[in-house]
Amino acid sequence: MVENEFVICLHLHKLTVVLTAVITLQVGHGKYSQIWSKVQDAFDTAFPGGKPLASSQTGKDNATVMSLINGTEGAIGYVDLSDAKDANLSLALIKNKAGKFVEPTLDGASAAAAGATVKDDLTFSTIWAEGDASYPITAQTWIIAYQHQKDAAKADALKAFLNFVLTEGQKIAPTVNYAALPADLAAKAIAQIASITVG
Repeated sequence: MVENEFVICLHLHKLTVVLTAVITLQVGHGKYSQIWSKVQDAFDTAFPGGKPLASSQTGKDNATVMSLINGTEGAIGYVDLSDAKDANLSLALIKNKAGKFVEPTLDGASAAAAGATVKDDLTFSTIWAEGDASYPITAQTWIIAYQHQKDAAKADALKAFLNFVLTEGQKIAPTVNYAALPADLAAKAIAQIASITVG
């Protein structure tokens, strides 16, 4: 599955707005470091010396960032799509690699997965992926399992679970704001399930 996108949320009610950036403290870890590497130059240009505006605020997690966005006139922040939807935050269109401004949608996340370069081991990054419809700050979710299992019953259960996730689970994913994998990528992942052995 492709993880719900991270979206830029806005709290703009007046035509004249004082901009306040709400920044997550999680930048620099995992998917955040991938996203940060794509936007650091723009951040440094907007904030000379790499320092945010004096009016900027930080939040340690999505809940804190959403609270700051909701409570701060003119705030712009960055949280995942499902949390933003649950909080009824306004969402910004973001310019993607193709130069198109796209809104954060599950289809945009799936398009990013379709536009990503997938390696033979099925690793890939959906951040800044190719494609007119690709949402540029989408992240994928991984399931990592030992290829050689010790217990046959557990191996069978694992294979059944992975097969479910990559087939029927793809139909359920959008109901919890996760985008489905492109069919060709899901098929490649299903093929890898056969490499799980006991012994």
